[in-house]
Amino acid sequence: MFFAPYTQSTEHRHFAQMLMEEAFPPEERPTFAHIDNRGSNYHLCVIEQNGTKLGIFAYWNFGTFLYIEHFAIGNKLRNNGIGSEALNHFLQNTGYNRQIVLEVEMPGNPLPTRRIEFYKRHGFVENAFQYLQPPYRTGDGFLPMAIMSHQPLQKEDFENVKQTLYTEVYGVLSV
Repeated sequence: MFFAPYTQSTEHRHFAQMLMEEAFPPEERPTFAHIDNRGSNYHLCVIEQNGTKLGIFAYWNFGTFLYIEHFAIGNKLRNNGIGSEALNHFLQNTGYNRQIVLEVEMPGNPLPTRRIEFYKRHGFVENAFQYLQPPYRTGDGFLPMAIMSHQPLQKEDFENVKQTLYTEVYGVLSV
């Protein structure tokens, strides 16, 4: 399994954009114009195996922790273990000793519950702290989400993660 930068080719870029738009509603993803202007801490990759594009994986490296912003496998390939293989590949190559966080929709219907259970099977835990995802676009509202992490977060660590995400990912200057 290989994680290729989405900028590797026009085909990679097109695949990443198509899957991002297919897998995430507008309020849960940035525009590609915004993605293109992100700094060197941001990585959007196309997941490939034997030349076949399987999915996308977007993450930020903030030094003290990694933040998985978007992760999706193509619709026709889901529920075949590819997501587990891709996530395990990422975890093994970033090191299990590093804090990794992600946002998930609040449980309440089957799809968010399935996502949460998927991440739990890979060692992530839910953190009980209240979290609102800032909007990607002007005019959109904050979204109630949960923060999951590979190691439980203490309140101080959660606040640091939240502040970093708000300022670096969403451009919110103060919490």
